[in-house]
Amino acid sequence: QYTFRYEVGHRCPCRHGIAVQVSHNSVGLCDIYFGSGSRSSLSVLHPQTVAQRFVGRRLHHPVNSSMSGVTISGTVTSNMTWASAIAYSVLIIVETRLGLGLPFRLPSEAVTDRLALLEYVSLPFYLLTGTGYKLAAGFAALDLTRNSSMTVNRKLIRLAISFISGAQLVSLLLFLLRCQPPSKAWLLHAQGNCFGWGQLLYGTSAITIVCDLLAFFQPFPIFLKTQIPTKKKINLAGFYLLSFLTSICSIVRICQVKVMLKTDDSTMLTIWGTIEICTGVRTIEISGSTMDLHY
Repeated sequence: QYTFRYEVGHRCPCRHGIAVQVSHNSVGLCDIYFGSGSRSSLSVLHPQTVAQRFVGRRLHHPVNSSMSGVTISGTVTSNMTWASAIAYSVLIIVETRLGLGLPFRLPSEAVTDRLALLEYVSLPFYLLTGTGYKLAAGFAALDLTRNSSMTVNRKLIRLAISFISGAQLVSLLLFLLRCQPPSKAWLLHAQGNCFGWGQLLYGTSAITIVCDLLAFFQPFPIFLKTQIPTKKKINLAGFYLLSFLTSICSIVRICQVKVMLKTDDSTMLTIWGTIEICTGVRTIEISGSTMDLHY
């Protein structure tokens, strides 16, 4: 339940079917009850599940001196991904409590600026989480080739890891420096200039999908060359195909950019961003656990 203050007699805003029950009380407050499908419920569940996976991974896959450099890099990257995902979900919950999901014209200017600041701060964690599970997939594939003669595969995987790191770093810098001065990004009425928000979102989302495909395709050539039973190869390939659900979520998220630009409502964009990183961290963890089991 979330409470927002409006003038008595004014109708409380209902956004895209998110507010399923609205009641006005005598002091002019709107009590909005969100259904189970709302992003507020998703955000509450998100940090809980991510935290559980983070703790479980720390207990079952601790870093120790017997690990190779690639394995340590993958473990550290995975742990950083969990931490970034938790930070992102906490910021999204704060945004929700400030009124994310309501029309931007309704809250006061101070609240709007705070929402813009939280969005500015949360975007790097969104990008870091996405980069993290992509790199974790790359390091896992690289670790599979450690004691093999697949030199070409190792070079291609290292090249893909380098490309993903560079592309995501460029996306991060574009988001952080899209306005001059940078404070213009969250002080909406301040003087300054910004990149076109729509072009930036479309461009970085396209880069994200390309990086997804590069990261998630890497294990398949290794499975084909590995001397394991065909049934195990099919099982491994099937679990890794789940990773492409992340790319589907990214595509759906891109479709929400047009809605956001038209209505100034970033709710659905945020929902699908949250679903995307939840799907990414979960599918990569499932795939990695399955790979550990078979190898």
